Amino acid sequence: MLRYEMPIVYGILKQLCSMQVPFEPEWWVIDSVAKASKDTSYKKPKFQRYLNEYKEKGCYCLRGKVLTPKRQKYYDSVQRHKTQEYIRKNHMTLKRRIQKQTIDEDMTLEEVNNIIKTRAQSTD
Repeated sequence: MLRYEMPIVYGILKQLCSMQVPFEPEWWVIDSVAKASKDTSYKKPKFQRYLNEYKEKGCYCLRGKVLTPKRQKYYDSVQRHKTQEYIRKNHMTLKRRIQKQTIDEDMTLEEVNNIIKTRAQSTD
């Protein structure tokens, strides 16, 4: 649910728990990050139900869902919408962070390319 319906929260959690393999953050970490994000999905009963289940049973799959093309299309649209909404609400903060971002020696080529790409887009 987090990955598709709360993509910003999922991204932050992936960064916070990047060294954790497999990726299974503690329930209270998920709760804290989701609450701080002010994402509307946090208040939904579905999210609270899933979080309580995760708290009690951990990461498991009782009955997995097949990711059909229709479901993938739906999740892609939700993810795109939430990401665009986050960018729209935090436009100035993100712009300042991009401008302050410097290229370090230990960055991967992909990270450097992303910085260059975002700077080029912000000047257009």
